[in-house]
Amino acid sequence: MLLALRCIVCGREYAPTYKLTCDVCGPANGILDAVYDYEEDLRAKACLNSCKPSCP
Repeated sequence: MLLALRCIVCGREYAPTYKLTCDVCGPANGILDAVYDYEEDLRAKACLNSCKPSCP
């Protein structure tokens, strides 16, 4: 699951929307990197693989 977008220069985080660059660092340097919740992805995959009806 995508949590946020983080500037590779200053570390400022933005909501995961359609945004490519940091407002502070500018388009030349402030590229945004995706921040994911890998644990949530693993839990969801484990839940799907278990085929239990109690999974959300």
